[in-house]
Amino acid sequence: IRDRVTNAGGYVLYLCAEKTLTAEYAKQMGVNTDFFASYYVDTIEAAFGMIPALFNEVDFDLVVVDTIAALGTSKALNDSIENNAMADNDEYAAMLMTNAIRSTCSFVARKNFAMLCLNQMRDVQGGNGKRPWGCNALNHMFAVRVNLSIAKEIEVDGQHRGNVIKATVAKSKFSTPKKGTRYSLFDGWGINHESELLRVALELGVIVKSGLALMWGSEELSKDSREACELLRNDKALYHRLYKATVRVPREADCPYDEAV
Repeated sequence: IRDRVTNAGGYVLYLCAEKTLTAEYAKQMGVNTDFFASYYVDTIEAAFGMIPALFNEVDFDLVVVDTIAALGTSKALNDSIENNAMADNDEYAAMLMTNAIRSTCSFVARKNFAMLCLNQMRDVQGGNGKRPWGCNALNHMFAVRVNLSIAKEIEVDGQHRGNVIKATVAKSKFSTPKKGTRYSLFDGWGINHESELLRVALELGVIVKSGLALMWGSEELSKDSREACELLRNDKALYHRLYKATVRVPREADCPYDEAV
């Protein structure tokens, strides 16, 4: 999502609590860094408090918070938290997160941008019987919730190269939930969009296999899938023509691309 927005000329604000994202890595993943701003944040107050302030400089199209559970509170940073004090801090953090998300949602509506919050799917954090910060608030306030999990690993010549990701729409205010799909996510590269487009086009019957060759109507795309990926990567006009032809195909309930999970 981040890559698509920046390459379409949209501005992205990335608030990273994990301290893992660098400009070099973002560029390697396909992000247009001319339309991309990232900040390291430590606390709930800092992350959600800086969003309105930064909008005074740029009207962002997408804001990403990565991740909710990694955000602490100013109180936690200033105090020494031990044993029983942790329970009080959990309640304070949950209250603070709920208020921050509520106020931010109204700001999103006024400014008309998309906001993506990442968080762990697990219900129990660290075995203490408590959910990660913001779980209840995120479930209630946000319009769409998508659960991501690893379906299987991708190995090439015995070496780990990525994962097949299973994405399930757990909640949606716009369409029927509980639908999902799978896609390949490669280390240091991201989603292979050309490969995914070919897979979906094959499943929907937009292109067909004739022996090893891939046919689009009377047009032969290539002799095999790898060659077709290279062709689509180098010929953006062909990629967009095939993309438009694929997304126009009506998706039935039993369609493999939009299957119920």
